[in-house]
Amino acid sequence: MHMNTVVTLSLNSAKLGVPSSTINLEQNYANKLLNEAKKEKDWLVSIRRKLHENPELRFEEHKTSALIRSELDKLGISYEYPFAQTGLVAVIGSGSSPVVALRADMDALPLQTGLETGHHNFMNPKTGQGLFGPDRNGSIDLDKFNLSVRSINLYENYSNKLLDEAKKEKDWLVLVRRKIHENPELRFEEHKTSALIRSELDKLGIHYEYPFAKTGLVAVIGSGLSPVVALRADMDALPLQELVDWEHKSKIDGKMHGCGHDAHTTMLLGAAKLLNQRKDQLQGTVRLLFQPAEEGGAGASYMIKEGALGTAQAIFGMHVDFLIPTGTISCISGPHLAGVSTFKVRIEGEGGHAANPHFTIDPVASSASIILSLQHIVSREADPLSSHVLSVTYVKGGTSFNIIPSSVEFGGTIRSVTNEGLLWLRQRLLEVVKNGASVHRCQAHVEFDGEDYPSYPATINDDTLYHHVKIMGDILLGPENVLPGKVVMAAEDFSFYQEKIPGIMIGIGIRNETVGSIHSPHSPHFFLDEDVLPIGAASHAMFAETYIKQLHNLDVI
Repeated sequence: MHMNTVVTLSLNSAKLGVPSSTINLEQNYANKLLNEAKKEKDWLVSIRRKLHENPELRFEEHKTSALIRSELDKLGISYEYPFAQTGLVAVIGSGSSPVVALRADMDALPLQTGLETGHHNFMNPKTGQGLFGPDRNGSIDLDKFNLSVRSINLYENYSNKLLDEAKKEKDWLVLVRRKIHENPELRFEEHKTSALIRSELDKLGIHYEYPFAKTGLVAVIGSGLSPVVALRADMDALPLQELVDWEHKSKIDGKMHGCGHDAHTTMLLGAAKLLNQRKDQLQGTVRLLFQPAEEGGAGASYMIKEGALGTAQAIFGMHVDFLIPTGTISCISGPHLAGVSTFKVRIEGEGGHAANPHFTIDPVASSASIILSLQHIVSREADPLSSHVLSVTYVKGGTSFNIIPSSVEFGGTIRSVTNEGLLWLRQRLLEVVKNGASVHRCQAHVEFDGEDYPSYPATINDDTLYHHVKIMGDILLGPENVLPGKVVMAAEDFSFYQEKIPGIMIGIGIRNETVGSIHSPHSPHFFLDEDVLPIGAASHAMFAETYIKQLHNLDVI
């Protein structure tokens, strides 16, 4: 039995009280209806192709309307005309209540065809691919973003110019990035990085506010008035020894830019340069946040507390992605990155000689049992369609092979793509640990989120910003280079900004096997394809300026 039949049976019998005889009649009717429709396929295809070959823009659908009326006349179907200049309403049935309406839209898009099929459809002239989907099926509602025909053409011209300008700055961007890469600094220690950024901003004549969160700063470009949009980059490095042997490797032992934050900072600095060249045309303000301490330090939360967001109405962030090629970006609406909490557990018993376990209260056996029980939380209690992870990542016990220790410590992380899920995991972990220790006559002490590793909320991308990035990314890079994002169980402190204002974290591709940009972040072999730098700079600038325009509801760029 088909699932739709199951649903129909469920709805009819449980909700509507329709008898089984009626269900059978409806099934027969549905089969007959579909068969009749299939017989009309040639006629339907002929009509659709006539419409497709003669597209008409909004309120100009005169030929389309005439074709529809002609077909209705042939069928002997009554209609009322006109509505809204070119619209019409066909009327079938008794003319009395109850009355049900069906609707279809007729207008086309202002795009140039680029596909030779004999029945042209409208395509993006820059890429030869559909910008907002074939015909109107699956298209993004342009009205939602206040996009007129003129705006689309102007965006196209602006994006070409912006990307060209960014590419001209590649040598400068590479130079800045390599300076940062050679001198990595850990969280809240980014003094040289911050000084370099301020020096470059001074050269460009860009105003900035400093300090925020010890080493952070905020550059301000534009009118100083609303609307205000924020861009963010993180500056800190990792406590990691670089194993890539190249001319500009880290000069500091045990420290490395192994997560691409040097690129993030450089791309944002590039966006500052591009936006500053257009500061007189900005119909609002862009705040560029250079943030410390993303790697475990929750630097974003300190930036917020000290006022770095100002009156920003939205924020865009970007992170390098080694899984997608250089020249592409990825974005997703809704949950994108997990929220994370760390935990540390201490199980206390009574130690003694391994030959006499009956004289001890064994914390090793208790800890082993608890660790196994913790794995059942996700596998047996969580919705399998939800995303949760509980990982025990270290265990510390005794130091002698024949002594049962008096205590054992273990710890790890819990992760969920919702903040509610994270709270649930914390509660269940606490219950399992406490009760598990009690079963073995031990005492349990649980700590969450130490000072060195505070909890991060889930990164949940705003839907409106997602559609904005999708549309503008299509125009800037081409639709084939704007990829669907994925839900990832890593965490990002960008989520703190999203708790205050709408925000979106965007992936930007760096994968290039030719140059060796194939390793994951946090690997000592991580290497960056520097071709990404102008692409990221242009993307930042494009998203910010065009979103200001949307907020301002202007038609000029």
